[in-house]
Amino acid sequence: MKTSWKAKEQERARKKLLKEANDELRAKIEAENAKRREAMAQSRQRKAENEIRGQVVTTVSDKKLKTMSKKQLRNIRKATAKHSAVTSPQ
Repeated sequence: MKTSWKAKEQERARKKLLKEANDELRAKIEAENAKRREAMAQSRQRKAENEIRGQVVTTVSDKKLKTMSKKQLRNIRKATAKHSAVTSPQ
């Protein structure tokens, strides 16, 4: 069964409107997800910075390091005062 040209045009216009509405909704959801991901990343970064800030720091002499066992040395982390970055010994 053939449909008239007018019916085909109406169907195309309806599909176009549906597609635009769907794309708009998808873009809105994607923007919300991106915003949520950014907030989570910032939260993780703040948590890591606060964890570093809250650590108790003591200086250990070289002589004391040499007498420590391997098990004790694994728990020690090296920190630089300039960047306040903490790295675990590898």
